Amino acid sequence: INENRQLSEGLLTENAERIALQQKEKTLQQQLSDEQSRAKDLAEKLEAERTQAKLPVVSFVLSPGGFRDVSSMQKIVLPKTLAMIVLQLDLEGEKVIGSYDAVMYDERNVLLKRWEGVPSVRRVNGLQVSLSLQPRLLKAQRYKIELVGKKVFVYSFGVVGR
Repeated sequence: INENRQLSEGLLTENAERIALQQKEKTLQQQLSDEQSRAKDLAEKLEAERTQAKLPVVSFVLSPGGFRDVSSMQKIVLPKTLAMIVLQLDLEGEKVIGSYDAVMYDERNVLLKRWEGVPSVRRVNGLQVSLSLQPRLLKAQRYKIELVGKKVFVYSFGVVGR
């Protein structure tokens, strides 16, 4: 009877150990699957960043001007694919470096983008404020940017061809 009991206890111990090993294997398989999924996500993100880095950044200099005068409005042509657009806004007549808030509207006067506390920078041609924006914001139409600091500046431009 003692031998049977010892054999039973031995089988129960082996069973418990096998179940524990199976559970540990299952946990490790799940961790492996999670790590593979994370690695795939990171690889896709890295590839997207590499692709984005290959795309050009375009920069345009804008001077203050009215929104209504279409004939004198500055027109910009954007490439089909680009990473970023930088609008460099001339601060005509400004001499002191300062900070500005800006808002951009489309031709229907819908607010598209807001920037706060953008510093002016001294360039060869005078002071400018640089605003960066994603190309997806711009379509072929007219836009207005209001820049507010010590003075208020209004810039208008049109996007042609996309």
